[in-house]
Amino acid sequence: MELVELKGKIVFASGKLGDYDLWRLELPRLKLTQLTSGDYWNDSPRWSPDGKEILFTSNRTGVPEVYLMDEWGKEQRPLTASGKYHKTPDWTPDGRAYVCVANYAGNFDLWLMDLDGKKAPQQLTDYEGEDYMPDVSPDGRRVVFTSKRSGNDDIWVTEIGSGATTRLTTHEARDYSPRYSPDGRHIVFVAERVRGLLDPNVDLYRMQADGSNVSRLTSNAGVDRYATWSPDGRHLIYTASKPREVSERLMVMEEREGKPVKLSIDREPLEWDIGALPEAVGLFKLLPTALIRATYPEEYWGTERCPDWAA
Repeated sequence: MELVELKGKIVFASGKLGDYDLWRLELPRLKLTQLTSGDYWNDSPRWSPDGKEILFTSNRTGVPEVYLMDEWGKEQRPLTASGKYHKTPDWTPDGRAYVCVANYAGNFDLWLMDLDGKKAPQQLTDYEGEDYMPDVSPDGRRVVFTSKRSGNDDIWVTEIGSGATTRLTTHEARDYSPRYSPDGRHIVFVAERVRGLLDPNVDLYRMQADGSNVSRLTSNAGVDRYATWSPDGRHLIYTASKPREVSERLMVMEEREGKPVKLSIDREPLEWDIGALPEAVGLFKLLPTALIRATYPEEYWGTERCPDWAA
């Protein structure tokens, strides 16, 4: 696969130690634009259905709230200010509302929130533990999410109108982070179904929207996660790391039997934002920068997470 065939724009979070910021990446040129800044985390970005706005979460006021900004990082404003904890918002297809995780009722449940705040939040799930990582179906009728209500991390789906909830995965290992394909026929998710020598082998899997025909998509010895689809459904973007490392890098692959390709971004702006500059002392200062850099652990240079792709 050649990157020249990729089109659109990607928003993702980058940083380390809780200092995450949001960045925009143009395809296929791989041009970066920084959208947020500050010594706090901005995370979990999602493009609006028309690709002109971005939902995200930020703890800039102390507690994670849901924020909205335009596609270039302008006009940032909070949509929630309740002092409650908010996670991973996702738009409804009409762009008028979003679903997020919040602890309004004590537990972490799914809530449907009106974008302009005129309607009261609607509670979609009620579980004494935690429901998390929601994704709204393209037709706006369902929300797929992760929950331990079965005693294990599994993928569930709930109907927005009736509240009927169905379990989609039943494997004894962890299944989480589901995302619908643009046509709503498939779901990509993260699973720890294969054990490595030292750690769980975290890979991407795909299934039909009803939970059938599960197939494994990646076989990286490290971690593959945060997967989402290209607007045309032909490709997946996700993050991957090597075994025993915590630094993740953006990867893209064809949705069906594709070979993963690392997006070779010029990471200097990402590293500059977190102050990750190679330094040496004594005689080591005489070494070339590339050799000095090689003495640092990869996680020193930050990590990428939560990509989302728009046309």
